[in-house]
Amino acid sequence: MKLILNTKNDLKINKLENDWSRFSNEESFFLFRGYFFYNKKFYFEENLPKFILDKEVNPNKLNGCFTLVMYKDNKLKILLDRFGSIPLFFQKKKDEIIIYDRLYPEDIPNFQIDDISKAELLAADFVSGQNTLFKEIQEFDTGTLNEAYFEENNLIFNEKKYWAFKRSNKYLGNTKTLEQECLILLDQIFQDYSNAIKKMNAPPALFLSAGIDSRLIAFGLKKWGLDNLTTFTFLTSNRPGEKRASEIARVLNLNHIRFKVPDRKYLEKNISKISKELKANSILYDFLVYNSRFRSVPISHILTRFYYYLINKGFFEKKVYIEGHLGGDFLTGKGMVRANQFLFMNFKNIDEIIYKKFYTRHKLSQEDKEAIKKRLKRQLNIKNRNSKIILSSLVDRWNLENIQRKTLVNSMRFFEWIGSDWILPLTDYRLFDFYEKVPYFELFKQKFYINTLRKYFNKDILEIPRENGSKIKNEFLVDFLQMVVRVLNRMYQKQRLTERTPVYNFIGQEVVKSVYEK
Repeated sequence: MKLILNTKNDLKINKLENDWSRFSNEESFFLFRGYFFYNKKFYFEENLPKFILDKEVNPNKLNGCFTLVMYKDNKLKILLDRFGSIPLFFQKKKDEIIIYDRLYPEDIPNFQIDDISKAELLAADFVSGQNTLFKEIQEFDTGTLNEAYFEENNLIFNEKKYWAFKRSNKYLGNTKTLEQECLILLDQIFQDYSNAIKKMNAPPALFLSAGIDSRLIAFGLKKWGLDNLTTFTFLTSNRPGEKRASEIARVLNLNHIRFKVPDRKYLEKNISKISKELKANSILYDFLVYNSRFRSVPISHILTRFYYYLINKGFFEKKVYIEGHLGGDFLTGKGMVRANQFLFMNFKNIDEIIYKKFYTRHKLSQEDKEAIKKRLKRQLNIKNRNSKIILSSLVDRWNLENIQRKTLVNSMRFFEWIGSDWILPLTDYRLFDFYEKVPYFELFKQKFYINTLRKYFNKDILEIPRENGSKIKNEFLVDFLQMVVRVLNRMYQKQRLTERTPVYNFIGQEVVKSVYEK
């Protein structure tokens, strides 16, 4: 899609693909992609027109993954969901603003590559924030309502951010009460999504690993009546979880397919051959080459995904794909900063912590490294009075808006290209709002999540080891770590602790670090 708004506020539409639904009346028109829940009802392209033309609602009440483009009263409005699941890009010019949904160099005359973005791509395999590889093009921010129009030949561009993720440490109640609340919420979510998937009129399919999140999705949807769910796994020589995934499907009485594909060494050896096969379908190949630059999955993973599709077209097409594993991992604490990093975090070194955690694929020059760190601090908007909880929450928010989101976007775009729908149960707004109030010290090593799921799963599902071989259980070292962090946090809040006190140095450097590393 390519939209051009000129100084007369006339809107020109180019390259409008079939994956955008278009609705209009005498006063305005709308473009929409995605789905959402509103007032306990499920809306997607097929049942959307009356809702979208008749209502103006609070964006925070639209629970789902969507992008909405509205042209009304000579103004262009663009609403993105909280996670930016369906990204759009914009290019400001003197006499027009151009909106893209995909970036192809042939659509951008005289483009220039941004050197900092190129360095980010090398070191992390993605471009952070609203930046892109192209100097003159930016991405619309997640969770925003944007408005663009011209007034006396000047572009007026307003951006209102209606949501941003944050962690909280204000909950002082019993965590057992929170666990019960979470159990009720999980049932509500899976009941809603089970009913929604049935309305999408296509067979549902779930990639089932032996991890916690995929077995939670499978268990929850099956519990609430999605009996036609098919799970699938790819058989490769380096995935120990495949047999466990089959066992999970057997226990849940779900149809399970095990696709046999070449292992990674074969794929790497034959990468040029696979690329030639993809070139036969130029649309897919262009998508692979140009749009994989804005996500966080290595290009070899994308080639592998396309290879699966090429040799198993009959299965992959015309399905409803259920994803969201990363949403669950992120929310429940898997991607948090390490405990020893948390203890020594301050507004001066947070950019270094992010850089060391996520920019590890390629060693950059000191000049490029400093340029990226400067960009990170600008994105985080750090203040020297921020507490460690707030700083760590900012790191989590950055992780969500970059690593997590761009990985999910990559998967969803692939499903769209092969003509299938998708849905993300574990990115439900209710789950994110709930986890914002879970005490921070309960998130390390996913302690709260695991305790809750031990009560949600039946015993047979619980006892099947995870993909890495470990069972879903608590460990003494993890519990000890929670205790140490809880004590330090209370001391910090009461201003009894500074970075120079002996107790901080002793506990932070000697105890927590050694326990966590082991």
